[in-house]
Amino acid sequence: MLEIQKINLQQIPFLRIFLFYAFGIVIAFWMTWSEFLLLSSIVTLFLLLCIYIGLLFFKIYNYRDYILFLTIFLLGVLGMANQLPIDIPDLENTRVYQAVVTEIPVRKGEILQTRVELINTLEFRFLKSSNLRLQTTIWDKDLMIMNLEKGDVIVFKGRIQNLPSAYNPKQFDYSSYLKRNGIFYQIFIPSKDFKILSKIPKDAYKFEANIFKIQNFLQSKFKRFISDYSAYQIASAITFGYKADLSAEILEVFSNTGTIHVLSVSGFHVSLMFGLLTWVLKPMDRLPKGRSLRFLFVQIFIWFYALICGLVPAVLRATLMFSIFLIGYWKNKVLFSVNAVFSSAFLLLIYDPFMLFDIGFQLSYLAVLGIILFVPLLKKLYQCENKYLNNILTIVYVSLSAQLTTTTLAMFYFHQFPTYFLISNLILTIPSTLILYFGTFLVVPWTGFNEILGDIVKKLVLSTYDILNYIDSLPFSSIQGIPFSAALTILSYIIILLIFLSIRFQKKWLFMISLSLIMLTTSLVLHSRLINKSFKGLKVYNTKKELTFAIIDAGSVHLYSTYDSISHKALKFAVHPDLKRYTELSKIGFTNLSGNNKNQSLAIQTDMSLYVMNGNNDSVHNSKILFLRNNTDLPNEINSTLTILDGSNSWKHIHQSVSVLESKNRAYYVLKDNFAYVWKNNNHGKN
Repeated sequence: MLEIQKINLQQIPFLRIFLFYAFGIVIAFWMTWSEFLLLSSIVTLFLLLCIYIGLLFFKIYNYRDYILFLTIFLLGVLGMANQLPIDIPDLENTRVYQAVVTEIPVRKGEILQTRVELINTLEFRFLKSSNLRLQTTIWDKDLMIMNLEKGDVIVFKGRIQNLPSAYNPKQFDYSSYLKRNGIFYQIFIPSKDFKILSKIPKDAYKFEANIFKIQNFLQSKFKRFISDYSAYQIASAITFGYKADLSAEILEVFSNTGTIHVLSVSGFHVSLMFGLLTWVLKPMDRLPKGRSLRFLFVQIFIWFYALICGLVPAVLRATLMFSIFLIGYWKNKVLFSVNAVFSSAFLLLIYDPFMLFDIGFQLSYLAVLGIILFVPLLKKLYQCENKYLNNILTIVYVSLSAQLTTTTLAMFYFHQFPTYFLISNLILTIPSTLILYFGTFLVVPWTGFNEILGDIVKKLVLSTYDILNYIDSLPFSSIQGIPFSAALTILSYIIILLIFLSIRFQKKWLFMISLSLIMLTTSLVLHSRLINKSFKGLKVYNTKKELTFAIIDAGSVHLYSTYDSISHKALKFAVHPDLKRYTELSKIGFTNLSGNNKNQSLAIQTDMSLYVMNGNNDSVHNSKILFLRNNTDLPNEINSTLTILDGSNSWKHIHQSVSVLESKNRAYYVLKDNFAYVWKNNNHGKN
């Protein structure tokens, strides 16, 4: 039975501590920092601490809480400020840098990607401290760099660059993602300008290296005993959170059915481990202090489980949260408490303030908060007398409660809603539990036993995946392209709070207000959907050196691209998120454009003619829009209404062409390193 603490604001001091500390982090993240401002903040914090101690000493309680929470706020500010770059690096010149590798390098063909923290900048025999973290890409065409490891000190020559913005509407903003992880700049390094200065000491990172060996061993066992590759991918993700091998198709199915959380180690996984160990070790309670020993053993095991899962932020979050829950359960026999939720969140933010901006952090804590708040209310509304039916009903309540508090934020980030999430999660509950348990037992060094377990896991995974595939194929299984803004997200959480308060305190007027706000929110979303569905025009997307544009006519979409397929990886990343606003991807038409020197004339509509110039041509063209590509010269006579220069042109050629267009008073748009272009209702401009 799920045991949850009753809500009492006096018993959750960490709620206010967390809120003030988190608010300080947010404020600091958006500030521009200097050494003077940082020093001033430290002095202010010291003065506040002195005032607070003085109030305690003289037993003055009137302003004590205000000073305390202001101090906590400033601690949050300084906690984040300490992680942010103060000096702007040289973005104009190529320089020589010394850095330490802070992340395990990942190879993708000829590219080696990692993250580094600068130690020094070598400038004219002087060493200038930098303290900057960079997203680093090394071109290693000859595969010479094979032994780069986390902790290595390296020296390289290159030019630090700003992170590129998202150039297309609704495209995933990778630069914002990196900034929310403490990375504000990037650098590209040819392997000839890169050198490993010193390897990590033998004893340094030894523990981490051993954990990495255990992970590789477990993955090799899964590959060996689970013969189907798709089953291996899903089983290793469910059991240990290893998602590096997961295909895009598998991720899409789990995402569309609202079960993507099962593929990441979370509180769900840790709670299952707790349940299994509690059942196995229950006889220990008969021994003197057996219950305490059992809980100590469980704590040790879940942290070991976290270690072999990689102790990535998602795993660390789940393990710390559940560890605090277990302490509360050991003392008070209450598994889930609001104070435990916010105390674990506060400790994690002290460890890494950037976690506050992590989507997984936000969703997991909202899910647990939803369970704590709404499961007791739902149980009061209805419970079964039958024990087994009541357990099933509890699972339904848990799923509904978690979905209630996470759906709004998920729609804001991903702009989709899995319609059959409740059915999918109910179906997946038992198989995912069995997959986790059987997968864990695969660790046992017994070949015959492993072969049997591997076969069972394979059949479980494949049958479950087939069911999820079927659910995903049902009509309206996932509503895509939901226009959910930040304002609507805030409004939705106000509604959720009002619903909770109205049920908790039985206030009808609060419930009526929440219903009115629900109608308002629904109307605003439907209005935005109608605007998108009625859009008519041309969108030219920035896909670097490739040409991609879409003709959109009130829900009818046709995509043209020099990429060979609408399913190309680059189009999925840059274009699909925007097109989902207008229609389903399966209904989009596609035409492959020539990418060679052949010019193409396209009569799209009666009033829309396009001409793509891939090679030199001096003839006259009367198209409405002219696409100039591959450093092609402009025609002698330019009759087009608009000329668009894409990323396949060099900057030198773009500047020359722009000069000609301006001299002839012709409209143009430079798409290279610029935002997507939109032509709508005879008006044109950036979207």
